Amino acid sequence: MKNFLKYRYFVLCFTLVGVMLQGCIEDPPDIGEPFDRVSNLSGTWNLTEVIQNDEDAIRKGFPTFVQSLEVTELFPFTDLSLTLNVNEEGNPSTFTVTPGNSPNIFGAESGSWSLDDPDAPSEITFEGGITIQLDTYLGLTEGVLNLKLTRFETRSDGSQVAFLSYDYEFVKQ
Repeated sequence: MKNFLKYRYFVLCFTLVGVMLQGCIEDPPDIGEPFDRVSNLSGTWNLTEVIQNDEDAIRKGFPTFVQSLEVTELFPFTDLSLTLNVNEEGNPSTFTVTPGNSPNIFGAESGSWSLDDPDAPSEITFEGGITIQLDTYLGLTEGVLNLKLTRFETRSDGSQVAFLSYDYEFVKQ
């Protein structure tokens, strides 16, 4: 019984210290107001960087230097600019691509564009062209747009597997 009384004092002290420390935990910071992604997408964007990714090497866990290669300087990619317009209601409307000497990665030079979800888009679809993934929203409010285009191959069983992808970084004019 003496041992129990001796340990009861320590348990009581640790409990009190734990309760006092619990009050010292700060509340998590506010994440801020949501921003309108469509209005941040509108404007003229210049291509600044292109990274080619070997999706098979990534799947197999090959070393990093084999998985990705910056190809910006192999073609005049930096000649390409993209203008995304919105209508009076703030919805996607038209686009214009000025490829210069660069390959046109969008498939068409003009037309309409749309988003899969205006509040949280993950894909941009270009009329007469292709669908490109929005890689991340990070940097969008600072004028950096990251897009990802994935190329697929069809296997003999009819399934499609990604074999190459391209990460495009655009900077707003």
